[in-house]
Amino acid sequence: MGFFIKKANFSLPARESSDVKSKNFIHIFLLCLISCLSFSACENRSGRYAADDLVLSHFVNKSFIFLLGRKPYDKEMEQARSFFEKNGFTQSSRRAYLLKVSTSDEYKLYLYQLARNDLMNFIFNPDSAEIQTTIDYWAKTAPNEKGRKEVARLKKLQTISADLLNGRLDNIGLQKRLVHNSYYDFINMGTENFVVSMYNTFLDRPPTKYELMQGKKMVDSSDAIFLGFHGHSKEDFIALFFDSYPYYEGQARILYKRYYFCEPKAEYLAYLTLEYYRSRDYRKLQVEMLSADEFITS
Repeated sequence: MGFFIKKANFSLPARESSDVKSKNFIHIFLLCLISCLSFSACENRSGRYAADDLVLSHFVNKSFIFLLGRKPYDKEMEQARSFFEKNGFTQSSRRAYLLKVSTSDEYKLYLYQLARNDLMNFIFNPDSAEIQTTIDYWAKTAPNEKGRKEVARLKKLQTISADLLNGRLDNIGLQKRLVHNSYYDFINMGTENFVVSMYNTFLDRPPTKYELMQGKKMVDSSDAIFLGFHGHSKEDFIALFFDSYPYYEGQARILYKRYYFCEPKAEYLAYLTLEYYRSRDYRKLQVEMLSADEFITS
């Protein structure tokens, strides 16, 4: 009986040890499973955050390039992250952020740089002393009404930067100044080239035969019709041109192609044109396109 007792005493701990080992194995297995699931969840969260940050960085980088002509500095990128962390990454918050970025002096001066590059072909710098030489030339060689008007236009070129910074000049006014002066006339030499350049540059298309004929007549100081309105001078042509619906449509199309590298859909172009025609605010047109969901994925 003692043998059996010893055997029982011996075998009982063995069974307990087996149960403990089984329990330990199950416990360890569950811990490993939980750890794996937790790691997977963390990895997914990390991936999601990384993707979100990548999208945000891509958006901020592209926006700075289009609005300021450069990438954001590290501090500016951190400020953007803080802004969107607080306000979310919705179209409304993106619009608010872009409006903030585009109120800077740097934005206004870059707007000028783009317009000057597009219209003047890099041939002169209106902020330099060179323009004063041109003013002196006109004052000396044409001391008449024509010369005095040209001198006045050239002096307005000299104040573009200051007028943009203090808010006295918007993008439409900027374009008007850059096309109505002897520099632009020199680039496009002749009435026909001037009219064609206006259509190609601002409407993104050449003029029809009728538009070209009427445009040339008006610029050459003859009575003519532009989009149903009469005029008889170059000043009239420029005023009517920049107040026309086709001008706003052309600007919306050009800007869309610059941002998206493709033609806009007809419905969206009509919407953008109408909004720009109503507001006459080029900055709002830019912000509308840059804040859109399509821009995030483009």
